[in-house]
Formats: sequence, structure tokens, C-alpha cells
Amino acid sequence: MESVEKIREFKEEVCKQIRWKRVHEPVARELEAHMTDQMDNYLSQGDSEETAVHKTILEMGDPVTVGMQLDRIHRPKSQISMIIFTISLLLIGLLIQTFLFYESHYPLNLTKQVLSAVLGIGFMFLAYYGDFTIIGRYPKALFVITVTMSIGMLMVAPEVNGRPYFFITSFITFSLSCISLVLPLVFTGIIFVTRKYGYIGLFLLNISILGLTFLSYRTSSIGNAAFFFATAIILTGVTIFKGWYPVKKMVGYTIELLTSILVVVGVFLQDSYFIGKHLQIVMNPGMDAYGKGYFGVMIRELLHNARFVGKGVIPEAYSNSAFPLPSIHTDYLLTYFIINWGWLFFCVLLVVFAIFLIRGFCLTFKQKSFLGFLVSLAVMITLTFETCNYIAWNLGFMLTSPITLPLISYGNVALCIHLFLIGIMLSVFRSDFIVSDTRLNYHKRNFIKWKDRCLTIDFNKYRAD
Repeated sequence: MESVEKIREFKEEVCKQIRWKRVHEPVARELEAHMTDQMDNYLSQGDSEETAVHKTILEMGDPVTVGMQLDRIHRPKSQISMIIFTISLLLIGLLIQTFLFYESHYPLNLTKQVLSAVLGIGFMFLAYYGDFTIIGRYPKALFVITVTMSIGMLMVAPEVNGRPYFFITSFITFSLSCISLVLPLVFTGIIFVTRKYGYIGLFLLNISILGLTFLSYRTSSIGNAAFFFATAIILTGVTIFKGWYPVKKMVGYTIELLTSILVVVGVFLQDSYFIGKHLQIVMNPGMDAYGKGYFGVMIRELLHNARFVGKGVIPEAYSNSAFPLPSIHTDYLLTYFIINWGWLFFCVLLVVFAIFLIRGFCLTFKQKSFLGFLVSLAVMITLTFETCNYIAWNLGFMLTSPITLPLISYGNVALCIHLFLIGIMLSVFRSDFIVSDTRLNYHKRNFIKWKDRCLTIDFNKYRAD
């Protein structure tokens, strides 16, 4: 039709003036809706279709001028401050690793870490300028790919120091614990795709929680599985609380409680004796001072002799070596610097991380779209859990072996994943305002009804239209 063609030409001319291509589709959709409504108004007044289209386009104005005005309005929100903050943390981490390499002569591959940082920055900007809505548009594919690759690697990965490691080449190896870093992001896609189906969707979501928790347990550790499970429950609980799942809140919370019980029984209860004993040692490592609590006791004794500024005194029992703890570039980095530089170093680093995390959460809670909020919240919870676990480990509360201290401690694949996750989060902050989630239309209907001598069970009772 001629009217459709003229409207299309007007939209195309407007969009040519807008430099940010990602906003073309929503702008064109909004223009078409407005022009169609206006044209229908003229048609209802008795104008012919040709006249209605002509009046509508005249009323809209010059498409070039309209496009230039929209170009000034629709621009991505630059996240330069968060990018600078992230790269600054990364540079601090590289400086620390360089210091360890030359000062302590600890055997670490500094070149590999630098190359990983450069590659990670590339991943961050790729995600930053990319389209985070892929997570919501292809959640099933992402879920299947992640699970399939994880199981495949688990089947061939040998254990090194109690952790399964996947070897690609001698240069590229990584612990499968890194998989637990991306599972929360995959899970947000599952929430997004199941939210339309009410109770059935919630049931499927909780099945995925059980499966992904077990996968995290097998590829990482029971501690990281617990962190993923807590993240998944938080994300689901927030979704129910905000009414994004068309279910009654109390029923939704009850389902989450039952899921939690199933996870505790199915995944954690089988190691209940080990977990209980481990938690006791975490709080009081002296219970097994020459076994599982050995490093916990050592860390607490070392920190007891640390100073606020400057090098502390290493107890005589550990004075035979330059520094008694192993892996100071990975698991015990903070402990090493507290002993050698003082508590001031720890306090400064703690403040820096606190600012980064608080800023991230503040921006997260400003997001308007459902998907954008979930994605950024998943990333922030993951970074927070990992940071807190690493700090607790270095203070002698050794709950579960940390993966890395994000952006600071040594770790190649983990570093790339962290930067990629931050890039996705910043992509949300950059463009969330143009994302339009499908609105849930809650239609209250009876789940079971009897009419005209027919029994009807409506499984779509709370499905979004």
C-alpha cells in the first residue's frame, strides 16, 4: 500500500540521522505507532487514506530535523568512569604481580598474565559495545551450550590439587571452577524465558536451579556450588518480589523454600558430616591444627604479628622460609601484603573494592528493564561473593578455596571472564534505557473450572500474552 510505503520512507529518513544503530528499531517502532494512530484519527474524520497520510507526515515535520533531534536524545550512556575504575584495578593487580615476580622470585608467568589482561580488556569492550539482550533472546541455546561444554570438559579434565583442570595447550589451562562464574549469567536467561508461564515456569526454573547447582558442585567445589545456589535464590526471590513472575508471592516463596530444602538434601546433605566438621574448623582452625586447619592457624598467627604500616614479625615457628604460605600470587596474596606492608594496604584495597561494588549496585538498581536489571544484578552478586570469600580466606576464615580476587590476583581465564562479565554489566548500564521488555498481562482465571459439563484445566492461567 502507498500509505505503508510513505510511512516506511519517513522512518528510514529519520533513522538515517541517528548515529546509534541499536536505537533505530525502537525509534522506528515508536514512530510507526504514533503515525498510525494519527492517520487513523484523520480517517475517522472522513479523510481519504492519501489525505490522512499526507496530513500525518506534515504534522510529524521534516524527517531530517526530527532525526537530528532524536539523535541528540538517543545516545548511549557512557560508562567511562566505571571503565577507568575497572582498568585501574586491573593495573593495580598487574603491578602487584610484577612486584611479586621481582621481589619474592615466586615462579609465576608474568607474560601470560599481561597477555590475559590485554585479551580480557578486548573481551570487556566486545561485551560493552555488544548487545546484552542476546541473553534474553537465546537463553535456551546458551543454557544447552554451557551445560554441554561443562560436562564435556569434566569428562576429560584430570584433577590437579583436588580441582579438575582443562588443558588446551601447555600455555592455556584453567580450572573448571571458572565455569561457576558464568552460570549466574546463564541463569538470568532462564528466568527471563520462563517468567511468562507462571507456576509451570517457576517449576522449570527451580529444576534448572537444581541442575546448575549440581553442575557447579561437580566442576568446582561444594562451597562455590553454595555461592551459585545463593545467587540463584536471590535472583528468583527478587523476581517474585517485584511481581515479574505472575504468581502469588507467598506461593512463590514457598516453592523457593522447598527447592532450597531439595538442594540441601540432594547436594549438600550427602556431605553433611564433612560440611559440619569443616565449618567448625573454619571458625576454630586450632581444632585440627596439623590437618585441615593448618593454614588457618598459620594465617591467624601471622596476622596477629602484622603492623598497621610496615613489615610485621614472622613467628619463629615459621621463620625458616622467606614466607611460609604457598601460592602468594593466587590464594594468599592479601595475607602476604598485610604481613609485608601492613594493614593499611589491606584497608586501602578494601575501600577501593567497596567503592567499585557500591557503585555497581547503585547503577544496577537504577535499571528499568527486567532483563537489564537481572543481568547486572547477577554480575554484581557474583563479584561480591567472590571478593568476600577471598578476603575471608586471607583473614584465616577458610570457608572454600577462592577462585581469584577479581582483577587483582593471578589467574588467566578467570581474569578474562571477570572482564567479560564487567563488560556485559556496563553494556546494560550503557543501553538499558532502550530495552523494552514484554509486559506481563495478568489475567486472573480459574485453574480448574466446570462449564457445560466439561472439566477444564487451564495451564496458561498466569501466562503473559
